[in-house]
Amino acid sequence: PMKWTATRSETLQSDTQARDHSTRASMALDGEGKITGLKVDTIACLGGYLSNFAPSIPGNSYPQTITGLYATPALGLRVRTVYANTVPIDAYRGSGRPEATWVNERLLENSAREMDLDVVEVRRRNLLKKPDFPYQTPVGRVYDSGDPPALLDLLVRISKYEDLRCEQRALRKNGVLMGIGLAAFLDKSGTGPSRQLSTKGGLHGGYESALVRVH
Repeated sequence: PMKWTATRSETLQSDTQARDHSTRASMALDGEGKITGLKVDTIACLGGYLSNFAPSIPGNSYPQTITGLYATPALGLRVRTVYANTVPIDAYRGSGRPEATWVNERLLENSAREMDLDVVEVRRRNLLKKPDFPYQTPVGRVYDSGDPPALLDLLVRISKYEDLRCEQRALRKNGVLMGIGLAAFLDKSGTGPSRQLSTKGGLHGGYESALVRVH
């Protein structure tokens, strides 16, 4: 018998990987700092050949969370997939949602700077409010419930955000750079059995019956 354990370098060369996107995106805001539209053009690499869920990651999970937790009246989205001489892409650690979050949050961050708004304030102005739920996104997904502004207020309070900003300003006077990151992440669950699951090739069974055992 022989046991072989791949090194980290060998794993990077052979195992499926999570994502490989090239994206051009822009966000429009009105004079009050509220989002009026989002435009995204993404080229998603699938690797050298298809894996189990490769097409559904940029084609399903990514578009469904591209607007995040923010009220977005208009969306223009194009996703193209390509093959390349790399390892295949598959569902791993977020599977489409981190890519969407990065695009949205980065645009909001840049918008706050251009409009001279605090990054918390620009998010507060655009987060979906509790009365907005259930909320249908531009791609047709329905968020059943939530209270994002309450979560933002909780974050600001427990992180002592204003104190962090004061510390940041004081450090910069002494030539020390301190960064403060902020992001809202949206995830999904309960996708099957459902029409959404069928778009991922999930109609091959596996959920007709189940045994649940609690100890």
